[in-house]
Parts: sequence; C-alpha cells; structure tokens
Amino acid sequence: MKRLPWHHPLVLFAISWIVYIALVWEEVTLPTLMTVAAVILVRLTHRKLPDVVPKIVGLTLFVLAFVKHGRHVNPEMGLNLLLAVVALKMLEARNGRDWRMLTLGTFLLWATGALFVKTPLYFLCAIVGCAVALMALVRGLGEEVDVSWKELWVWVLRAAPLAVILFFLLPRFSAGLWTPPQPAPEGIVGFSEEARPGDVSELRTSGELAFHAMVTPLPAKRDLYWRGMTLTGHDGWNWFAIPRDEDWGSFADNGRIPGASWWRQDIIHKKEARRAFALDWPQWWEANGKQAPAGTHATMRFFPYSTLRRYTALSSAAKGAPALSKHAQKESLNGLNRRKLPAELTSFSGKTLAEAQDALAKYFQQQGFTYSLSPGKVVSLSEFFQVKKGWCAHYASTTALVLRAWGFPSRLVSGYLGGAFNSVSNYYTVTEDDAHVWVESWDGEKWLRVDPTLWVVPERAELDGGEFFRQRSATDRFFDSRHLPAWVRDTQMWVDSINYRFLVWSEEFDRDQQRSWAEKLNWNLSTFYMAGLWVLLASTLGFWAWEYYQSRPRQNLHNDRQRTWFAFEKWLKHQGIASSTQLGPRALKTRLENDEFAQKTKAIDWLEKWEAVVYAAEPSQQELKALRVLLKG
Repeated sequence: MKRLPWHHPLVLFAISWIVYIALVWEEVTLPTLMTVAAVILVRLTHRKLPDVVPKIVGLTLFVLAFVKHGRHVNPEMGLNLLLAVVALKMLEARNGRDWRMLTLGTFLLWATGALFVKTPLYFLCAIVGCAVALMALVRGLGEEVDVSWKELWVWVLRAAPLAVILFFLLPRFSAGLWTPPQPAPEGIVGFSEEARPGDVSELRTSGELAFHAMVTPLPAKRDLYWRGMTLTGHDGWNWFAIPRDEDWGSFADNGRIPGASWWRQDIIHKKEARRAFALDWPQWWEANGKQAPAGTHATMRFFPYSTLRRYTALSSAAKGAPALSKHAQKESLNGLNRRKLPAELTSFSGKTLAEAQDALAKYFQQQGFTYSLSPGKVVSLSEFFQVKKGWCAHYASTTALVLRAWGFPSRLVSGYLGGAFNSVSNYYTVTEDDAHVWVESWDGEKWLRVDPTLWVVPERAELDGGEFFRQRSATDRFFDSRHLPAWVRDTQMWVDSINYRFLVWSEEFDRDQQRSWAEKLNWNLSTFYMAGLWVLLASTLGFWAWEYYQSRPRQNLHNDRQRTWFAFEKWLKHQGIASSTQLGPRALKTRLENDEFAQKTKAIDWLEKWEAVVYAAEPSQQELKALRVLLKG
C-alpha cells in the first residue's frame, strides 16, 4: 500500500481536523467522531466507496441529530453536523472545486469552535489550522498555484492587522445569541430546571464547565450555593416549577447600591444562559450597565428569546431572606399525609424547623441511608425509603415532602454547590459536576436553606463536585490531581488562570467599552462605528493597492537590460540621431560610423562596451548600471 507523504493535501486536512477535535472534544458526539475517523481511514488507505455513501451517511447523521434533539436546535448540534459534512466532503475530493470547498469548510469549523472554546491556545491553533488547510488547498490544486510555506505565513501576517481592526471597531451587541431551551441530558450530572429522581437509574459525571465566577469578598466554602431555580410543584416524588416560581427579569437603570456585607459575583458562562445564577441570597443582577431585581423567589429567568453569557450578581450574606418573600405560599404546604410515611416519621412533636431537621437527619443516619449515583430507578417516595440510597435530588425530594407533612412549608432549589478555586487569579470554576438540589423551608419569618445531602455525606460541603465524585470512585482515585507533584498542579492553575484572563478580556470588550472609547474622542457611538467602517474600507483598499504593487513585474536582469538600452536610445535622440529601435547593436554601430555628430566616438565606445557586457556573459545589475552612468558623463 502506497504511503502518502505528510504534505499530501489529505494528510494536511486530517491533521487540521484531529487537532480541532482535540480542542473541542467536549462538544463532539460519538457518531461524528466515528464518521471523521472512518473518512480519514478510507481516504488514507486509498479505498474507494460509491458516490452515494457520503449522502447516505450525511442523511443518517441528520436524522439521528433530529431524533436526539428534536426541535431543540443548538450550537453543539450544528457543530457536529458541520464537522461530519466537511469530513464527508473528503470522500469525493477530486478536483479543484472540491479542494476549495474543503478549505472553506475547515475555515468555518475553526470559526465555529471559537463559540465554545476561548483560550489563547485555541486561537493560536486556529491560525495554524487555517494555514495548514490553505496549504492543503495549494497542494490539491497542483500546478494551478505554487506557494511556499514562507509565502503562506506572509499572507497570514498581512491579515492580522485587519483581524485586529474587525475585533475592536465592528459594532458589539448587548444581547447574546439566542439558544432555545435545552432538555437536561439524561443520565448525566448537571443543572436541570426540574428535579426528577424517578426518571433515571444512574448518573455519570461529565466535568463540563458551567461558568466562571470572581467573587468579592471571598465566601466560606460552605456558602457556595449557586441558586438557579425554585421548584414548588410536585407529583408526590418529582418536582417542577409552577408559574409563581418563575421570576422574569427586566433590566433597567435602577441605580442600586449594594450593602456592606454583600457578595459581588462577576459570572461568565461557557454557553449562552437563559437563567441567571447567584449565591444565596441574590438581591439583583447587572448586565450591560442595567440592573434587574430578584423576584420573590430570588431567581431570575431572562425573557423569551433572550440569553446572556456574562453578568454581575449581588447577593446578601444574611442567613435567610425575609425581604424576598413576605409569606409562604399555600402551594408550599401541599404534600403527603403523614400516614404515608414510615412509622418512625408519622409522629413529630416538635415545634421548630430546627427540631424537624434534627429529627429527619437522625432518621437518615440511624436507618443507614447512603449517597449513590447508581441507586436504580427509584420511582416513588416509599420505594426510596426501602432502597435507602440515592443522590441529592432523592434526599431533597424526600425531605421537602416530609417537612410539608409535618406542617413546614417547603420547596426545592436547583443550582450548584461549590466550585474549584483558582488562587492565582482568585476565581471559581463551577462545573456541571457541582450541580446540586437542596430544600428551603419556611420557619415562620423567612426561608431557610436545608441541605439533607450533608446529613449523609457532610464532606460534600467542603469539596467541589469533581473532587467529591473522584474520592467516591475507586477508578478515579488513581487520576486524582492531588496525587500529582506540586509543580504540575501549580502549572495547571497558571494555565487555567491565563485562559480565564483571556476569556474575561475578550468578554469585557463590549458595546459599553466601545462607547467609552468614543467618549474619549468626543464622539458618539455612531461616529465611532462610522470611523471603524472607514478604517476597514481604507485597510481593504490599501491591502489591494499593496497587492497590485507587489504583483507588478519585478525589476530583473531582463528588464534592467531593456532599461539600459532605452537609456542609450534616449541619449542618442538628444544628440540628434533618429530612433533606431529596429536595429541591433552592430547594425546601429555601422550606421553611427557613417554619421557625423559631436559625441560619435563616445557612442561607438559605449556600443562596444555594451556588446562586451551583454553578449560575453550574463550581465550583472552593477555592470548595467555602470553603462547607464557612462551616458550621464
């Protein structure tokens, strides 16, 4: 089997795609990965498939994506379909048009990946990947284009100033791209707007990034409860939001001033978010210079077709929230009859919420309840009391139902608990493994947090989700980062810090920043954008002018020889000798010998030197210049 050289266009495209997949690994699905691998294997082994195969595979992938996501079209689905389609194009790459389509598709892939990964490494790889794809195009076109790697990088460097202009001067918009609501991925630990412990029998961790948050002042580890959604309705086991749980945020110029003991959280989501998160208890959120107050449930959902990736949350460090709900809604008491509870829980003689928590915590501990991500499919409260194992949603649902049966209004809260702290840049990294569900109960004056998961696994409050699950998994202990040398962990933290600062820098340059630049120039925003447009046009025209100048015939020996001969003819004309472009040097010499003029001897001597320089060997530019200098003497 003939082995393809590394610079073959198919190999170059394959290298570019492999690096791309490694960088956006979290977004690539298994069918897409299998498709790309199969296409590369088929082409690199010189196998041929019927032309109908790419069409069938592409249609199958589209159907699978539609079956999985349905109407929930999302960026991840688009990225996977685009990657598969571009890869399938390689199966039919034969002529110049196909190579051009592959190159444009690869450019689009790298641009699309920037929606998911914003790190210096990714953007460096994107530049190199596009350059490699362009060289693959050159190799694929063969004799049509002849470009060296040096010339290719010159092109890339010429495009850099234009890219900078586009980044800083083009208009920025306050609203993010709209992403339709997504169903919670089944069987994976992560935030969900419902708590349905009866739907799945087992969960697995993903470690996918949810958001970064810089908090001032730094809270205690046990205070890292990131509130997202209030759930008041239930069907006797599964919990969901009712209309009163939905607080729709409206940003306006409210001009609020935070309290002295409040936490300020600058949050950047990995993806566009439709719901704002904040440490309990949030008071309001800020975005694009405007503010939105927290509703009666201390939650906020953005208006339909509206999403954000970056915002600031202000939260009170006070225990409970008397100002956010003046009374407990009657829905928070709709629960179970005590007779449906185990005998030990049917009677409760206490009067306070603290006594109820102590009694229920003691019951869980004495009955041997354990934490598990694989308890089997527990479809009811009574079944949970028999199985005696589950994750946070099982314990939160059970606790809320029991507390309601005992007369304490209760509800569930879905959000995150914890986060890995980066001490280099002082920010938290919250992942989907930190997703958590807890209980809120009304003590007669305010809502108080009740976290029954900590009754079973108290260490969860001191550990972020990823570390907690690693400690509980025997297979993951071997890969625990705590077992790595200190210098490796420090390096990881520095790299993460650089990526975070790059993300913050890229996100902070928004419409408000452009407005600030315009004000420094005594311009309004429209003038700033118009100036940017003119700079863009001038840069484009200047680039075209430079390319035109560079494309003109270079001054080489042939052109220099013509220039020297034309200079001699011009000199003769000044001596009164008519044009003689049709004559060669010797014929012209014969003609000049028969003419009479003042510079006759100089003209004949010059022609003799011309013959000696031009016809004896390949003349140099210095020799031709010397001949031109003689004419000026």
